[in-house]
Amino acid sequence: MAKRKQKRYYKKKNKQEKIKYFLLGVMSCLVVLFGTDKILKLNIFPPLEELYAMLNLPVEYTLDEEELAVHFIDVGQGDSVLIQGQGSNVLIDAGTEDKGGLVVEYLKKHNVEKLDLIVGSHPHADHIGGLVAVIQNFPTDNVIIPKIPDALVPTSNIYAQLLTEISNRAIPVKQPIVGQNFTVGSGKITFLGPKSNDFKDINDFSVSMRLDYGNNSFLFTGDAEKASENELINSGQNLKAQVLKSPHHGSSTSSTDEFLDKVKPQYVVIGVGKDNKYNHPNDDVMSRYGDRVEKVYRTDKNGSVIVFSDGNNLRFDTER
Repeated sequence: MAKRKQKRYYKKKNKQEKIKYFLLGVMSCLVVLFGTDKILKLNIFPPLEELYAMLNLPVEYTLDEEELAVHFIDVGQGDSVLIQGQGSNVLIDAGTEDKGGLVVEYLKKHNVEKLDLIVGSHPHADHIGGLVAVIQNFPTDNVIIPKIPDALVPTSNIYAQLLTEISNRAIPVKQPIVGQNFTVGSGKITFLGPKSNDFKDINDFSVSMRLDYGNNSFLFTGDAEKASENELINSGQNLKAQVLKSPHHGSSTSSTDEFLDKVKPQYVVIGVGKDNKYNHPNDDVMSRYGDRVEKVYRTDKNGSVIVFSDGNNLRFDTER
């Protein structure tokens, strides 16, 4: 009886393989006969990445010369963002220490050989923990970490280890300066905060930065909470962005109505772990997003989220 079940299983598997290659063959023939543009206009097939997912095939992402890509990497309960454009690579955070290897492999998979800039948004372990492994594996030109008051500086081993690793490799470390710019290919990063030195919570010292590429814009605020959001609002800087990296993983302490009304995001991406103990994202915050944005992406549900920009249009892909 067990043998028969096994035979049926392999028959089914072989049939799936035949269907997979048959469909790919049909697509190839149509492209040869009519050209890619005509086939795409007919809408016979779903988008290529969807078709690959249906057929359980790996997707190879290629970045056009005029494109910029923002990768919200799935590191569980934490944050990690890779920005790529025209040969430049910027990394913001790398999740917890045990996710360092995952981030390293992700960067290699996406053809990163060197990092022009690493930003440690703030020294909490779920943001800077994986950066040690990253720095050990990739040449890095610059590191930005916010200055934290002595009373709030974490005593965790991973923070000390990160600073030691940076020092041993003689990588320049700078503090974010409000208004300062950094280029990523043809894109421009502008540092927006923090400006205050007297926040009471380490989360509010998170580096806030805006990425502009043509008519497309992104906003990253680490784990900024209400006090930091208010500082950004009162600064008079341009906060409007099409894509918002959810502050503090969608915590109830962040994403106030006033802040969201200023940013006016069309899309929100939340870096969050499945069934996390903090109950992130908060239901009220999700409701505030739901009232304002076209779509919310979550790494616990969608995996890594990749946003491609040509300076005018945004294209979203997900990858597990």
